[in-house]
Amino acid sequence: MIPAWGYVLALLCSAGIAGAFAVYAAAHRREAGGDWFIALMALQSAWTLLVVVGAVLPVEYAATIETGLLWLGSVVAVAWLGFILAYTGLGTLSRARVAGLLAFPAASLPVLGVNPGGVAVRDATAYTDHGLAVAELTMGPWGYATLAFIFALLLAGLVVLAWHFLSSGVEMGQTLALLVGASACIGTGLLVGLGVLSKIPVNPTPFAFPITALAFGRALFSHELLSVAPATRRIGERSALDDLDDGVVVLNAADEIVRINPAAEAVFDCADREVRGVPLRDVVGEAFPELAELPASYSTGDRRRIDVSSSPVTDDFGRPIGRTLLCRDVTTVEQHRQRLQVLQRLLRHNIRNELNVVDGQAQLLEREVADVTERRISPIRESARDLLSIADKMRRIEELAPGTDPDPVEADLEAVLEAVVETARVDNPGADISLTVRGDAQVRTEPDVLEDVVVELIGNAVEHGGDVVRVGVADRGDRVEITIRDDGCGIPEQDRQAVLEGTETALRHTSGVGLWLVKWGARRLDATLSFECDEADGTAVILRVPAERPAGADRSAVETVRDDGSNVAIGEQFRN
Repeated sequence: MIPAWGYVLALLCSAGIAGAFAVYAAAHRREAGGDWFIALMALQSAWTLLVVVGAVLPVEYAATIETGLLWLGSVVAVAWLGFILAYTGLGTLSRARVAGLLAFPAASLPVLGVNPGGVAVRDATAYTDHGLAVAELTMGPWGYATLAFIFALLLAGLVVLAWHFLSSGVEMGQTLALLVGASACIGTGLLVGLGVLSKIPVNPTPFAFPITALAFGRALFSHELLSVAPATRRIGERSALDDLDDGVVVLNAADEIVRINPAAEAVFDCADREVRGVPLRDVVGEAFPELAELPASYSTGDRRRIDVSSSPVTDDFGRPIGRTLLCRDVTTVEQHRQRLQVLQRLLRHNIRNELNVVDGQAQLLEREVADVTERRISPIRESARDLLSIADKMRRIEELAPGTDPDPVEADLEAVLEAVVETARVDNPGADISLTVRGDAQVRTEPDVLEDVVVELIGNAVEHGGDVVRVGVADRGDRVEITIRDDGCGIPEQDRQAVLEGTETALRHTSGVGLWLVKWGARRLDATLSFECDEADGTAVILRVPAERPAGADRSAVETVRDDGSNVAIGEQFRN
């Protein structure tokens, strides 16, 4: 037989544990449901302490304390439901809803306190058992309504938690711990309320609290209950979906709409709530591609172009339960692409052909008209050649565009660069251009692209740096380093900045397209490109080419690195 002080000590321990959780949560709350959890633990501690007070006070107070426990239980139930809804993110209790739920406990307080005509408690029997005061109440209509209110909210929260555990697959250990703790407490309270479990000698519900405390403690400390809540993930996903510029349609296994985001509402001219449960084809129309044909594009009735792709949705066991459709409005992109194609064709063919005519006519004019001086003819021919060179570079840039497959081969850099240097000497007869190779110069690369890049860099060195250009090749292990060094100011700062920032403006732009060809060619080669400027030693441009293209290399964004005010590097990082 357990002595009276044993019951009291056990109850005080339960109250202390719940109170400690409330204090800890108040100091560490960061996630959704934190405030509700604090309120729940504090109320649970207060409820247990009230059980202790009723047990140790004289027996004449036992019935009053038991009635107070009934009322406090209705407040605890509100806190429980609020915590579960906030924790799972499956619903919210706005201030108006909280006020509505608390209206019943508020109305119950005077009814239970005064008990007019036995409407709350018809009869109460108080006695002493094992030295502790015990009260048994015979409920009236309002008393039963209070019990129904309490267990309705407790069971509702338990059902929401169980549904979240079974359906989401997120933070399952945390949720399971909460389920075990809540079930122990709610189950015991339900058995007491139904009269199945008699008092021994006090209300046994608090004795389930240690199980609840252990389970909640595991959720709190092992699964970071207050720092990792499913609601944050659920609400975050919902916000991200709503903020996407692309339309997203979520379908179930029967290809019926489960949800669409605001961008998809604009694409299909409908509202999310209106189309839930509606077959996709009834919403998107006949022009929409068949799901089996995705990814695909189609045109809407208002001449918009939409790219559609599909991703499967599976449950925790990998079974397909639906799919998501990503609908991207590419009308503007498509229009830009068409305009670029027209401009490229004009530049490659029409303008090039006309410039060839201009150059040819200038040559004829120089031969046939005696009084036309070289001073008049040279600018015409030079401008024509410059524009023809730009047209050639634009053709090469188009070949480097994303979407064209690389075609690397084993190449001897020494042989490739000897041909490039020899051509540069012919094009620049007054320049002193030399080549030095140290170490192994065998690489797996695209020789044509490499030639274009080095030719452009040597041309820039001659134009901006002076007549002495040194081309060096050095083996650096996993990369081969190609250095083009001149003794002048090198590439203008304005040209470098425009390419480094990736945009051109009216105030900051390159003087041509050559440096863009260099940048995109280096990207194509998986190479890095850096500029080193020194007033005393001139300018060096260093191209670092992989000695072997990494298998499965993953391109990332262009990285800009500044070592100091004079050294600038542009390149790309690759992740295996």
